[in-house]
Amino acid sequence: MQKYGRITSPGTVKFERTFQNKILEVWNYLTDSDKRGLWLASGNMQLEVGGEVKLVFQHRNLSMQEDSVPEKFKDKSDGETLNEKVVQLDPPEVLGFTWNDDSLVTFELSSRENNTHLLLTHENLGKNQGTLIAVCSGWHAHLNILSDRLEGLEPKGFWTTYNEIEAEYVQRIAADD
Repeated sequence: MQKYGRITSPGTVKFERTFQNKILEVWNYLTDSDKRGLWLASGNMQLEVGGEVKLVFQHRNLSMQEDSVPEKFKDKSDGETLNEKVVQLDPPEVLGFTWNDDSLVTFELSSRENNTHLLLTHENLGKNQGTLIAVCSGWHAHLNILSDRLEGLEPKGFWTTYNEIEAEYVQRIAADD
């Protein structure tokens, strides 16, 4: 399994991770506002198809480590809020919701021995390289933080991780063209 996201079709990226946690524990980190706020974004989530999903991003709160916002994201320094809708739900295995109204994020969980396998798919991103690089770098950083949280570790800052991985995605995505 690769730790890097991969473009599987135009405008679609997939990430896979395996966690040494039970499926319900990982599910709670996807659906519970307080736990989700530790690695991605807090906010209410109505767990029903058509239910509202509020994602309140506060990247500076994802780690206790000092973290500087890159210049190109300074407009997001004070956070960002997305209002989305649940489009797929089969607890504790599938959660899908809209993202910026025009794309879709799906989390698929499965138990494998004493571990949980996560497949994250982000679809309908278009073909813009800058968007693909930002989305891949962002999900990669968020998933690293989730992994650390599930292991009981203090994660690196989101932007620190994002900056470390972005150059790798620039190369990977340019190579795919």
